[in-house]
Amino acid sequence: LNGTALEPKISALVPADTVVALDLPGGGGYGDPFERDPALVLDDVRDGYVSREAAEARYGVVIRPDPPEIDAAATTALREGRAQRG
Repeated sequence: LNGTALEPKISALVPADTVVALDLPGGGGYGDPFERDPALVLDDVRDGYVSREAAEARYGVVIRPDPPEIDAAATTALREGRAQRG
């Protein structure tokens, strides 16, 4: 594992006396998540950082599966509905 970057969300066994460095995200971001660019949310889903369900619930971005792509009409309706509810 010398100098090897591991994929996120995995388990790995490392030998005793191995130095492990972790770069963890800090903070929860800034701004209204519903204003995040849907294309960036799609990238997060494709990269495995956010599930499709979380993209919809937390960011107001509806993503169709296989292949993952933004449902623009559903995303607009979801975001407008939230804005109307205030």
